Amino acid sequence: SAGDGGIGGGLVCRDQELQLLRALMRPDCLQGRPIFVYGGTATGKSTAVLHLLRTLAKSHRTAIVTALEWAGHPARDLYACVLHQLSGHGAGGRGGFDGAAGFCEAVAKVAAESDEPVYVVVDKAERLRQIEGGAALGVLGRLSELARARVCVLLVSSLPWSHMPTGLHGALLITDPIQIHFSSYRPEQLKQLLVYMQPEFAHLGLPELWPPFVKLLVDVCDKACCNLNELRYVAGGTFGDYCRPAMEPGAVVRPEKLYGQFRGRLKRAFEQLFLRGDGTSSDGSTTAAAARMPLYSCLLYTSPSPRDS
Repeated sequence: SAGDGGIGGGLVCRDQELQLLRALMRPDCLQGRPIFVYGGTATGKSTAVLHLLRTLAKSHRTAIVTALEWAGHPARDLYACVLHQLSGHGAGGRGGFDGAAGFCEAVAKVAAESDEPVYVVVDKAERLRQIEGGAALGVLGRLSELARARVCVLLVSSLPWSHMPTGLHGALLITDPIQIHFSSYRPEQLKQLLVYMQPEFAHLGLPELWPPFVKLLVDVCDKACCNLNELRYVAGGTFGDYCRPAMEPGAVVRPEKLYGQFRGRLKRAFEQLFLRGDGTSSDGSTTAAAARMPLYSCLLYTSPSPRDS
């Protein structure tokens, strides 16, 4: 998707990561070790994996699940969803198997039905920690070995591997995965991505003012916010106002003049970015109701620490 760094069904600013992923995901190069793709939010991780799955030349079987949807559920429910997709029945349903061993046997049977490689993608993989103490991570991470089949498991996470569980049922059961890091976008990359997203904001203002607005937006955000989704949020709330002086009848406004007039407005929008809610107005200001904290949160926030006492 465009919001995750995807442009027109492809990707920009991720050539190196795509090249590495493409090499690891080739059917004739599957090693059995899980591939752990990690990085901050809105860095193109999920988009890259799904894009490459769509472009694989050889036919394959794929299951795509989001661990967030199964957090707190029995691991069996997650296994059933994976097996149902691999069997060609979509994302719903329940599988007829008994526990993790039965799941691995069922996957082995699916893989043996044809010579097609099997791919299992787990998005938000950090949430596997909340499924039976990490047991699902142990099973999925060793699925190729346990099922004795050509299975490629891709774990997509916003946390590094060091944050995954290390208990008896967790990451200690897994051979260290192949790790691919998606770093945060640099300012120049953010500008490139946002310029490509101009059609998304075309209805808000003048298309010719979008490139100078993007430059102003990224220059003002600087280190305060390098998240593509947050920049899109601020742009959606401010681009129309940025263009308004130039849209008045007979107005001739240069981008340089708009730059100076609007810089302070964008600074305020970024200052209030993480306080936004129902009480956040279009100019980035926040009402008292939106910023009000629960009583016990206020007490915890204002009470001195034991060291201070």
